[in-house]
Amino acid sequence: MSEDPNARAEEERRLAEIVNVVVAIASNDFSKRAPLGDGQHLLDGLAAGINMLAEEVGQQYQREQAFRERLVRSERLASLGQLAAGVAHEVNNPAAFVLANLHSMERVLSSMESAAESQLVRQAIEQARELTRENVAGLERIVGMVRELSPFSRLEKHRLEVLQVDDLIRDACKLVNAELVYRARVVVDPQPALRVRGDRARLTHVVTNLLLNAAHAIPEGAPERHQVSIRPSLRQGQVYVTVSDSGGGISPADQARLFEPFFSTKTRDVGAGLGLTSSAEIMRQHEGELRLVQTSERGSVFELSLPQEVAPPSNVIATPVPTPMPPQGPKLRVLLIDDEESLVKAFSLLFKTEYDLSVALGGRAGLDILQGNRAWDVVICDLMMPEVDGVAIHEWVAVNAPALCERMVFCSGGAFTPRGREFAASIGERLLQKPVRPSVLRQMIQRIAAAQAK
Repeated sequence: MSEDPNARAEEERRLAEIVNVVVAIASNDFSKRAPLGDGQHLLDGLAAGINMLAEEVGQQYQREQAFRERLVRSERLASLGQLAAGVAHEVNNPAAFVLANLHSMERVLSSMESAAESQLVRQAIEQARELTRENVAGLERIVGMVRELSPFSRLEKHRLEVLQVDDLIRDACKLVNAELVYRARVVVDPQPALRVRGDRARLTHVVTNLLLNAAHAIPEGAPERHQVSIRPSLRQGQVYVTVSDSGGGISPADQARLFEPFFSTKTRDVGAGLGLTSSAEIMRQHEGELRLVQTSERGSVFELSLPQEVAPPSNVIATPVPTPMPPQGPKLRVLLIDDEESLVKAFSLLFKTEYDLSVALGGRAGLDILQGNRAWDVVICDLMMPEVDGVAIHEWVAVNAPALCERMVFCSGGAFTPRGREFAASIGERLLQKPVRPSVLRQMIQRIAAAQAK
């Protein structure tokens, strides 16, 4: 320390400033810095060293904070995955038998209408049919909300195929046309040469969510003044799909939370806050990315990216396949195993005239039937059941009637055990998600029967 009182006071002041920086670092405040002199004094070197320490510790603290945030988000997504499987199971099982009963009701109403002589009766029947259709639409909307959770449940293995990006965009535009038509003009820049590899349903889900968000950012009533643009492009081996809208943009506070589960800028009757979260997870599973590129008062721009695929498109029909006509001759022998009594009754009512159908209420009853009779054309089995589940039944069949394994179809409203998830991922297309449309189940039954007949 200097003998000069003024110099000593200056040194004490500067030392106090350096100590304040050290105290700030200890308090996780990395913004303070000690003033530097001309570099000739010992305190200048000490101040420079402390400033460097504050800079380095501050950067390390930011890295640790970012890691903690990713860890918390990962834990939240893991919890969301467990929630997804449980909710899917509890909702999709009753939805399956309600949907089956509604389809049976439509068939009954059609039979009544053809036999009705009174115009008044026919009008009443048509009203009942319209109500039934509305119920089906409402039920499918509920199921669709549950499926927003499906990317986190890891329930089914991706069915990867080579896809034309234009096909994904076209399918998504059809799904959201009713939302867009009264809000904006839709401008698509076709790029037929662009292809990606992925799960068609899930990637369509991502594009659909982006288009829905674009639509909901624009008020209804002036479509001539607004526009939603979808532009695919190729940059450095990556396929990009950019979706822009002319809506009101996203506030800075909301931007930071866009991809959080259950966060939504929409009203509760429009969004559940899972669209962007599930879409981002789907992109991650496809080694791609979804991000907000820019937003302002004149609209927002979102962009998804996927690795380019150079192989030709897969030979897969994108449009629904017509239900094949039942073959002439003896009815197919079908065994249905499910622990949901209402679902067993509903499917029995729906298919009893089409197939030689036997039913088993629960896995134990199904196993008893299989032990006494293995001559089935198709076995439809629920995956998650108490005591004896679908996995256990498949294991028994693999040992005792291996030829029957290829004739087994599994249905699930949600696999929430590691064993169930692993098995679900291994059986590919032979896993059907509840609620299963009757037409989809018929197609699967006929496909299995045709394969066995070869």
